[in-house]
Amino acid sequence: MINFISNVAKEAGSIILKSSKTTVRNKEHGGNIVLVSDIQSEQYILSSIQKKYPGHTILSEETPSSIDHLETIANVWIVDPLDGTTNAKHEIPFYSISIAYVQYGKVIAGGIYDLLRDEFFYAEKGKGAFCNGKPIIITDATSIDGLIINIGSPYNQENFQLTYPFGKAFHEHGARIVNFGSSALECAWVANGRLGAYLEAGLKSWDIAAANLLVSEAGGVMIDPYKKNHFSIFDQKAILVGNQKIVDVLYDVMKTYENK
Repeated sequence: MINFISNVAKEAGSIILKSSKTTVRNKEHGGNIVLVSDIQSEQYILSSIQKKYPGHTILSEETPSSIDHLETIANVWIVDPLDGTTNAKHEIPFYSISIAYVQYGKVIAGGIYDLLRDEFFYAEKGKGAFCNGKPIIITDATSIDGLIINIGSPYNQENFQLTYPFGKAFHEHGARIVNFGSSALECAWVANGRLGAYLEAGLKSWDIAAANLLVSEAGGVMIDPYKKNHFSIFDQKAILVGNQKIVDVLYDVMKTYENK
C-alpha cells in the first residue's frame, strides 16, 4: 500500500509542478484559496484510488462530501492534494501532498510528499516512520529552551486566537517560533526532528490524517490541548505535536498562560 501511496503522491507532485497556479476560487477570507494545481492534483489522486480500490470511500479537501460516521467505515482514503496552497501560489517553497488510508477511524498507512525536495515521509501502523527509505525519529528534547516550535497561522480570527498568543509564552521560555504554512509537512518535520513541536488550530482531517500516524510511528504524540484526554482526526479544536515530554511541558505552559 505504501508503494501505491508513494507512486500516486509523486505523480501528483509532478502534475502540480507543471500546472497553473491560477486561483480558481476563494474559500473564505484570509487567503484560503483553491488553485488549478489543487484541482488537477486531486483529480489524479482520486481517479487512481478509485481505479485500484473501487468501492473505497474517499474524503478530499477540494471535493469534501457529507460523509457521516467515518469512524464506522472500513476503508477510507483521506487526501489533501496540495497542502500549503498559499505558499504554492506565491512561490514559497514549502508545500506538500498528504494521503492516508484509514480503517474504522484508525490511520493504517499514510504518506506526505514534499515535492520540491523530493522527500517522501511515510508510515504503516506498527512498522515505524521513514523518509525516502530511512527511519526517522522525533527529537528527544526535554526542554523548551532553544526548541524550534512551529505555530500555524489559521485563516479565521477565532482559530488564530487559539494558537498565536501562546507564541509569547513559549518564547519567554526560550523557544524559537516559526511558521512555514503546510500543516502536513510541518508535522513531518516534527516527526523527523527538524522541528521540536507544532501547534495549530482549525485543521481538518485531510490536514492531519497521514501526519497523525507518521508522528506516532516516529515516537511522538499528537493531542488536542483543549481536549487533552480525547483526540480524533475527525474532531479536534487544535493540535499540539511533539515528543511526550515536550507536549506535556508546552501544555502546562499554555494552561499557566491562560490562567494569568
